[in-house]
Amino acid sequence: MYRRGGSKTDHTKATKEQSDSSKYAELLVFGYACKLFRDDERAIYHDQGKHLIPWMGDKNIMID
Repeated sequence: MYRRGGSKTDHTKATKEQSDSSKYAELLVFGYACKLFRDDERAIYHDQGKHLIPWMGDKNIMID
């Protein structure tokens, strides 16, 4: 957990006791489920950038 403010060795006492929620910064982590499939041919295809298309007809700028 990450602390806000001073380091852990900073032991100054406040006039009011702080609640646990005000001592630590909030951290929200979320994600989505996925499935991974091993396909070496498709991995090489994407690694070489063959799935990309030129932007505005310029073959130097490729987008997906």
